[in-house]
Amino acid sequence: MTLVFPDGTEQAVAGQILASFDPADKSFVWAWDNPSLREELTRDASRALALGQSLSEPALTTGKQHATFTHAAGLVMLAAQHAGAGGVCRLKANGWSTVFVALHPDQDSRNGGCDPVAAEAHIAVVRSYETPLFEADAAYNDSGMDSEVQGGLFASKLQSYAAHWARDDDYHQPCSLSWPSDCDPSRVRTRFAVPAREGGMLVATLVEDRIVSAYRIETHGPYLKIVDNLIDFNDLYLWPS
Repeated sequence: MTLVFPDGTEQAVAGQILASFDPADKSFVWAWDNPSLREELTRDASRALALGQSLSEPALTTGKQHATFTHAAGLVMLAAQHAGAGGVCRLKANGWSTVFVALHPDQDSRNGGCDPVAAEAHIAVVRSYETPLFEADAAYNDSGMDSEVQGGLFASKLQSYAAHWARDDDYHQPCSLSWPSDCDPSRVRTRFAVPAREGGMLVATLVEDRIVSAYRIETHGPYLKIVDNLIDFNDLYLWPS
């Protein structure tokens, strides 16, 4: 397939069909369970099936299932990363249905051609930022959501935000204490880093069935700083952004 970017740049890449999603009835179908597709176009989906069988994970082994778009996006991103794809895009079919395609440009790294050491350094920034956020959420829950401790716990979230972010506005500044926490490390199914088209790196985190964060990180002086959280995945590219 040929990708045409907004600046007119074109790039031919190989693609593998992962799954399809129909918003009308919220049906999600893995490509390996679609008899109309040739086997050579569904190898990445078959790898996800094998992974699901080894993990006894029904979301990966059930050919046809009911799902939300967010759930479907999380599953195909996991499948693409497991297959070593360089990205995922969504194509529209019949005017409303979505076909998810894993992209395989010229690269051999599961981190989209990233240096593994650099990828881990960017992931470490996310862990460092989210640890105090999770600790605050957990302490708030343990207190029985006592309003008297809310101020101090929320202050610790803001302190972590100030230490790890570089923005001129407060758009992504923490604004609540919540449970279950989106920053709970025990819920993380996978977290990976890929180059961001806007510059820097994108660190995406998937939990049980959805994407909870997609932080864009750039170098600011000697430090790596979070500059955005690309939480809107309704555009063409799911990963990398």
